[in-house]
Amino acid sequence: MTEEYLRKLENPCLRVMAYFKDSSHSLKEQSLYLALTADGLKWYELNNGNPVYTVCGIGSNLIRDPYIVKKADGTYLMIATDWTLYGAKEKPGNHRLFDGTVSPEKNWHYETDSYWDVNTTCLIFADSDDLIHWKNPRQIQMVRDEFKKQFYRNCGNYMHCWAPEVVFDTDSGGNAKVIHTDSDGKTYRYAVIWSGDGEENAHRKYDDLKEYNETWVNWTNDFETFTPAEIYFASSSSNIDATVLTDTAFVNEETGLPLDDLKKQYVLFFKDQVATEHGIGQNTAFSLDSHAFDPSPDFSNVVYSKDKGSGDLTKVAGTPYKEGEGPFSFRPYKNKNLWYLFADCHDANAEKIFGAWSSTDLIHWKGEDAHTEFPQGVIRHGSTVSVTLEEAVKLINMKSN
Repeated sequence: MTEEYLRKLENPCLRVMAYFKDSSHSLKEQSLYLALTADGLKWYELNNGNPVYTVCGIGSNLIRDPYIVKKADGTYLMIATDWTLYGAKEKPGNHRLFDGTVSPEKNWHYETDSYWDVNTTCLIFADSDDLIHWKNPRQIQMVRDEFKKQFYRNCGNYMHCWAPEVVFDTDSGGNAKVIHTDSDGKTYRYAVIWSGDGEENAHRKYDDLKEYNETWVNWTNDFETFTPAEIYFASSSSNIDATVLTDTAFVNEETGLPLDDLKKQYVLFFKDQVATEHGIGQNTAFSLDSHAFDPSPDFSNVVYSKDKGSGDLTKVAGTPYKEGEGPFSFRPYKNKNLWYLFADCHDANAEKIFGAWSSTDLIHWKGEDAHTEFPQGVIRHGSTVSVTLEEAVKLINMKSN
């Protein structure tokens, strides 16, 4: 992909995908990678296939599941799963907490010898103006110390904090809407959602093998301080990797104007952890507030799930996948009723690849695998954000770090 090619396109779908790699668990792989698309289906690696950003100074600096959001002010935020304990020479000390204070706890007794036993309740944040230069890396613990210790006493390990994303919507002027109001009347415009093990009262016992993963939320206006964590989405079974699609208003394809914005429904996709096979579920809601996406008593807002609704979206006609996780979805063209959905279908032919689907009504989906291209390597858990033409040009001309 070249600058000349981009500038000749009449109506491109310019988006950047954030992802990481996962074949060796090395620092180089578990960093931020970016790819660019001009049509929403074919993705081309940036920075000569090298990481665009590697965290520095936080544990062993490893991240997973990087998610990038363009905030209402036009700047970018990366938020990622904290994997900094794996391979760390020393265990990190006390953490900055969600409310801006610092935890007095200095030793959480983490297990660091096993790749999957390095759970923290922290997330990694960093800021950027251009997706190339990153600043202000910070590690923030998203739950109370008391909850974390109680969960450890009951379950024998620490609750995890995985696959974070940011949820918000804008008004006609491009300003972030208020989507949550606390009991004290304070309003919030952004939700940081993430996958956490356990229930709100932390009473699960260590020998209870049932999966209790739910989607949690901390509300914020500045990504520096947050409300205490609470459950955001509780499915009828267990779920992780939730992502919310807000660009869902149906439009007149001649004018590009919304047909009826008052009937707009938001869509949440998630990894549905029913039984032993994990596929992609889909629920709808008219609000972005906590529990808005929970299954209604009659499951009328459940579009796909394994136990209710019309089944597992991962297995729609024409796709070969048994399992999927890490979904992300977007509208490629503002004037069209068309949406794409991608998922990390790691079981396919023993390869870790992304499956792709399209829909014109956000209900019926068809496979798009024949039209997709992805960067080389074991790419994992993508997310996507729109960019301008000038931003895309700078990205493809980026010098390798």
